[in-house]
Amino acid sequence: MDESAITEPTQDAVERALREDLVRADRAIASVRPVLRHVLAHDDPALFNDEVIARVRGMMRDLARQLLQTQAASGGERDVPAFVGERFDALVMKLSDDTELLAHAHALALEARLLDALRLRTGVEPVLPPLIVELAAGTDADLAELAMHALAAQARFVQQQHRMALPLAELPAELFHAATAAQDDDDAARLLRQDYAEGHGRQALLTRLAIAIGHTPDRALSVEHAGLSVLASALALAADQPRDAIIVSLAIRHSSRLALTLRAVGLAPAAIDRQLAALQAVPELPAAVGQIATERAAALLTSALLEPAT
Repeated sequence: MDESAITEPTQDAVERALREDLVRADRAIASVRPVLRHVLAHDDPALFNDEVIARVRGMMRDLARQLLQTQAASGGERDVPAFVGERFDALVMKLSDDTELLAHAHALALEARLLDALRLRTGVEPVLPPLIVELAAGTDADLAELAMHALAAQARFVQQQHRMALPLAELPAELFHAATAAQDDDDAARLLRQDYAEGHGRQALLTRLAIAIGHTPDRALSVEHAGLSVLASALALAADQPRDAIIVSLAIRHSSRLALTLRAVGLAPAAIDRQLAALQAVPELPAAVGQIATERAAALLTSALLEPAT
């Protein structure tokens, strides 16, 4: 059925229902940060998956450890473990008070869990999805090199998540500068910033890869072909949304937001069905999403936060 076959009252009713579902999804996304801070501060993992909370806590501790070890080295401290131990808990709490940093760690933990779930459900490898294999073995030397760098970065990410680690060098620029400023040591921050290059990080490499191959339905926007991490970067790029928000949208299983995002970047209804089936254990394609024009889907996503849910 084409879009013109929907009567105006039916179209309005469909969009109203979708908009209300989007507002509920956005409220869930917005609630992640304060609730996550409460969980970490009060040790109440029942509010979130135990594994995700443990990983977030581990990543915040790892960041604090890196910062303090650099500070000890720059200051010529002889007893580094004692120096780190005296300041460790306070710095962990200070870093955890940064909602943007905390939300980013949460998105990374969710991404790792989604990668594991996708591998178990569909067999798509977290590090070597078919697209990466294809590009790395291709005849385009520049693209093959980029794919190999992305592959190596993805392998490191998987290993880091198993260790509950988050290297400072992997943070986006604004979060890297916020983290290095948290310890109030200009010399240590300067030392860390000398070696920082955002373009070498995993997310920058995945974004460059998504740009290079384009957001075509059978390549970057197919989770079975591209893998979840490339898909998230390609969706963020094509839909002009933060990558972390894309990851959270995948994890909270609000099908209207995910389906409309896929529709907004041009996927046909059948392709949306396939992606929901691969990404979610119980796919629930909202009625008439496929009949919404791509421009209208994008507009609904943009306006969802501006309207109250009923």
